[in-house]
Amino acid sequence: MLGSRGARGGAATGDRRRSLTAAAVAALLAVIATSCGGGSSAGDEPWRAGHPDPSGLTFDQQAPGLCAFPVQYPAEAPAAIEYRGAGYVQRVKTAAPAVPPGMVIGHSGGWTVSTASGGLYLLTGAVMYQYRSEANC
Repeated sequence: MLGSRGARGGAATGDRRRSLTAAAVAALLAVIATSCGGGSSAGDEPWRAGHPDPSGLTFDQQAPGLCAFPVQYPAEAPAAIEYRGAGYVQRVKTAAPAVPPGMVIGHSGGWTVSTASGGLYLLTGAVMYQYRSEANC
C-alpha cells in the first residue's frame, strides 16, 4: 500500500510540474507575441490625435519586435518612425537644442522631425527624442 501511495504521489507531483511548465511556456509565448507587435493596443497614445503623419514619415505607436524594449516614452512621442523605407526606434529623451540637428524633414502639430548622423530627431519644444535605426536596437 505504501508503495502504491508513493507512486501516486509522484505522478501527481509530475502532473503539477507539467501544468506549471505549460503555464510558464504559455505566459512566455504571450510576452514574446506582445513584444513582437502581436499584441493589441487599447487605443491611441495621447500624442496621436494632435500629430498626424507628416508627408514621407509614419509615426508608429509601437516599435517592432525586440526593438520595443528600449522605448521608454511611447505615451509622449512615437515609439518608432518610418522614413524612406527604414524604421527608426525611440532611444533617448533629452533637452531640445535651439536648432534641430541636421536637415528638417517634417513637421506635425508643433513637432519638428530632422535627420542627422544616420538617425532621426523629434523636437517637441523643450524636449528632443532621438531615434536610431531598427538594425541597431
